[in-house]
Amino acid sequence: MDALLSIERSCFRKERFYQPYIESLLSSPDVDSIVGEVKGVVVASSMIMHDAGTRKSHLLSLATLPSHQGRGYSKLMLARVEELARARGSSLIFLEVRVGNSPALRLYQRNGYLAKQLLPGFFGPREDAWLMEKAL
Repeated sequence: MDALLSIERSCFRKERFYQPYIESLLSSPDVDSIVGEVKGVVVASSMIMHDAGTRKSHLLSLATLPSHQGRGYSKLMLARVEELARARGSSLIFLEVRVGNSPALRLYQRNGYLAKQLLPGFFGPREDAWLMEKAL
């Protein structure tokens, strides 16, 4: 839990996840949470929620500590998340990403995600997001 909270604090602003919400996600049978470690230290995390009824998976969070960004960890995490979604029977994965988060937008676009809709104020006033999705 400490590692997940540290990643959330380091990578996200006010929209970061707090301990009670992370605990609820971790206890849900519809959520997969994964971490990436380097030499026994958690440096990346991801949480994805699956809906068997709609066959869609919602990527809730994917983050790598700033000290480890640019080394391909997010790409590896994204590939693993997609594997988990397929294994859960999902035919589509979607996420929301801050319009100004150029590194994340490049990651998702390079991996086949399409910006489907602009979500004004999704992360707060003047904090728009793109709804992105990928067919699996």
